[in-house]
Amino acid sequence: MAALDLGDIAREAARTSVPDSATVQVETAPDLPLVQGQQDALHRAFANVLINAVEACGAHARLEVRVTRRHHDVVVAVRDHGCGIAAERLPRIWDPYVTDKTAGTGLGLAIVKQTVMAHGGRVEADSTPGEGTEVRLVFPAMSEHRVGESA
Repeated sequence: MAALDLGDIAREAARTSVPDSATVQVETAPDLPLVQGQQDALHRAFANVLINAVEACGAHARLEVRVTRRHHDVVVAVRDHGCGIAAERLPRIWDPYVTDKTAGTGLGLAIVKQTVMAHGGRVEADSTPGEGTEVRLVFPAMSEHRVGESA
């Protein structure tokens, strides 16, 4: 575990996980606090959310990633403009083996949730069928350190 800049991890996950045919914009708020975490696990979780978003949109996906502060938390929000998820299915996207993909196992978002919870955080999602989905990963901030300061 180390003090981490979630903006850096989000940018790296976007750079390495999103195909060239898709566009992704990553915005980070200024003066973000650091979070306590395990970098590789968080990178995998962010990458999984990004890959799911690309798959929901198709080859020419358009994604927005925002890393912001909400009270005492740091929020990583991934928004796609894909097919969306029906309201009755939305609460179950975090459950193991739940998928609408023909080739998927339904474990990706369950693992994301497990990873976020292991870091003391929580997951949230909003979706509108035909318009897209926003997945938010919410982490408790380290109160004494900010991005750019030594940890």
